[in-house]
Amino acid sequence: MAGNLLKVDPKMWPVFDHGEETNDPLGTAGKAVHIDITEELASQWAAGADVGSNFGRPIFGTKTSDLDAAQLPPLLFDLVQNRVVQSSELAITRYAIVSHVWGLTSELDGVKYGVDWKIPIRSENKLLQILEAARVVVGERYIWLDILCLDQRRRNELEIAKLKLYYTNATGCFVWLDNAYGDANWRDVLNAISKINAFFELNQHGSPYKDVPKVDFTMKNGEALAWVEVLRKLETAPWFRRVWTLQEGVIPDKIYFCTPERYMIGGSCIWTIAGLCGALAKQLLSFGEVLGAEVTNQLQQSEIYKMLTLRKLYRRHQISYWHLAQAVRTRHCKYEQDRVLGLCAMIHKTAPIISYGRSIEGLYEDLYQAYINDGDFSPCLFLGGQSLLPDKDISMGYVQPVSVNRAETHSLSLAGNGLRMSGIGVDKFEKVHCLQVLSDHLRDWGRTFPEFNNMSLHSHISLAEAFGFAPEFCPGTDWCPAAYAAMVVIAAINDSSWTHAYGRLFRDMLFDHVPLAFVRWLRFHHLMQQRHDSALVMIWFQSSKVQLAVVTEPVEGNILAVMPSSYRTEPGPGCLICKVLSNGSLKKIGIGLGSACKASELGDHLLVE
Repeated sequence: MAGNLLKVDPKMWPVFDHGEETNDPLGTAGKAVHIDITEELASQWAAGADVGSNFGRPIFGTKTSDLDAAQLPPLLFDLVQNRVVQSSELAITRYAIVSHVWGLTSELDGVKYGVDWKIPIRSENKLLQILEAARVVVGERYIWLDILCLDQRRRNELEIAKLKLYYTNATGCFVWLDNAYGDANWRDVLNAISKINAFFELNQHGSPYKDVPKVDFTMKNGEALAWVEVLRKLETAPWFRRVWTLQEGVIPDKIYFCTPERYMIGGSCIWTIAGLCGALAKQLLSFGEVLGAEVTNQLQQSEIYKMLTLRKLYRRHQISYWHLAQAVRTRHCKYEQDRVLGLCAMIHKTAPIISYGRSIEGLYEDLYQAYINDGDFSPCLFLGGQSLLPDKDISMGYVQPVSVNRAETHSLSLAGNGLRMSGIGVDKFEKVHCLQVLSDHLRDWGRTFPEFNNMSLHSHISLAEAFGFAPEFCPGTDWCPAAYAAMVVIAAINDSSWTHAYGRLFRDMLFDHVPLAFVRWLRFHHLMQQRHDSALVMIWFQSSKVQLAVVTEPVEGNILAVMPSSYRTEPGPGCLICKVLSNGSLKKIGIGLGSACKASELGDHLLVE
C-alpha cells in the first residue's frame, strides 16, 4: 500500500490540479528549449577560452515594444563603461535582470563601479565573474543588479514597489547560481545541471552535442521519480531557497542559469523536466499506479515545481494570498518583513504598503486585507487562528486556482464587528456524515454516525463522488470500489483482509483507485494535521455536489455554505462552512474542499469571530 510513501509535511505545497491539461508541461510558464542555448562565443568562454571584452549574442531575443524612461529602473550597470549609469540619460530600451544570492559578504568600495555606497558581496572576484558572465552569456550591454543599482545605504521601499515593472520589462533574467554559503552538496547541484542538459542533448555548458538540439522529447513513466530526485538535488542550491529570488524566478518570461564553474542551463529546460514529471504523475495516477502518488508527493515538496506552478498562476493572474504565504515558508531571508515585501511584485491587484516600519504580523494583515478589499474570496478559506485573520503558521488555505474569467459581483470588507460580505453566494445545508475525528470534543458527536460498512449505498456513492471518482460498481455486486478506496486512505487501513470476501475483481478495482485517493487525501489531511481539534465530514447541500469538509465544531443547526458570487452560475472549488448564530451573524466552523460548490442564492452576511 502507498501509505508509507506519502508524508504530510506542514511546509509542503499541496497544490496539484489533476484536471489541468497535460499536453503542455510548460503551459505559459516557459519558452521553447532552443531559445536558451548559448551561442558560439559563450560556448568558447565556457570551455575556458579568453574571449577578451567581446559581447555574446543576446540570448533573450528582442522586446516587441519600446520602453520610455519611466518604465526603466533609474540605475543600470553599463558593461562597456563598467559603471552604474542613469537610465534617463540613455537612448536604450533593453536591459537584463541579474539575480544572485548574497551569501557570506564583505564590503567592496563602490567608487570604481560608479556608486557612492559599499557593495555587499563576498569578494570583488565574485562580482567580476558575474559581470563577465553577463557580458558573454547574456549579451546585453545594460544589466540591473541589486547591489549595484539599489542604494545599499537605504531601505529602498519605493523601488521595491516597482520591482514588478523592472522584472517585467527586462529582456530576461540571468541567474548567477553559486555556492553562496559554502555548502558541502555543491557537486550534487552541478551533477543535476549536467543530467538535465543531457536529457536535451546539451553538454554541461548548455551547448548542443549536435547541430540541432533535442526538441521532441519523451520521458518514460518509470523515470519520473528519478527525475524528481534530480530536481531536488538542483534546488539545494541557495538560489532556490531565498525569499527574494522567488519573484525573480516567477515574473520574467526567460531565465538562464550560470555557475562559477561555467555550467549553464536554460530555465525552460528545468521547467520542462518539472512539467513532464507532473504530467507523468497524473498519467500514472490515471492508471492506478502507486508510483504516481509518490511522484506527486515529492513534487509537492519541490521548490522547482512550486516555482513552475507559480509561473503558470502568475501568467493567469491567479496567485492568491495563500499561494504567497505558503510559498515563502520554506525560504530564508535576512529580515522577517521580507517574507511579505519580497513577494509583492507577484501581486496583480492591490499590494500592501511597502514599509519596513511595519511588523511582519502587520504586513501579513495588510496583505490579507488588500486581497479581501479586492474581493478575493480565497483568503477566507482557512482553518486555524481567528475567524477573520488567518494565522499563517497553523493554517493552510485552500489554494486551488479558479477560472480567471469569473465575473464576481460580491464585495468584502473588514470592519470592526467582522467581515462584511455583500452579494455573496450561499447554499443551504441538508445533512452531514462524519468520517473521521481527531478531537476529543468532537468524539461523541462523531460516534452518532454509522461506521463505513453500515453506511447506506447512497452514502458510499456520495463518498466516491466527493473524492472525484465516478461511482462505478463492481460487476454483479452493489459495492463501489472507489468508496472503499476513499475509506482505505481516510482510515489508514493497511490490512486488506476485509476485502477478500468481495473477490479479486473488486480488489483490483479498489486498488486502481487508491493512489489518486491518497493524493486527494493529502489536501484535507494537511489541514487536519494543522488543527487537531477537527473532523472530516461529508456534507450535502441544496445545490452543491457533496462536499468533503474539515470542521472544528459539530455540524448541527442552521448551517450555510458560503462562496463567491460567481458560483451561482458556475460551480467552483472551496467554500466556508458557517453556523448561523441567533443574531443572524455567521461563525465559520470549517471549510469545504469539493470542486463543485454551487450557490443557490446570493445574500448579505456578517462573518464574526
